[in-house]
Amino acid sequence: MKKIFAISFSLITILLVENNFSNQSGITGAWTSKQGNTTFTVVFQDGYFSYVSFDIPGKKFNHTYGGTYSESVGQLH
Repeated sequence: MKKIFAISFSLITILLVENNFSNQSGITGAWTSKQGNTTFTVVFQDGYFSYVSFDIPGKKFNHTYGGTYSESVGQLH
């Protein structure tokens, strides 16, 4: 699961940088990706982020992760 989280979080970070979200005054929003039956969602709001993974067809919650974040020079910390 940690590997899937790392890959998904990396892809979302690349998406943010490529779309110049890091140049705005803060990241706010939600992004979703899907791999097979697994759906990954990450939300950024007011200095906090939340990541969740679940299987909608199988009606299963996989895991969640979250906390605070900061951004500088196009990178998330």
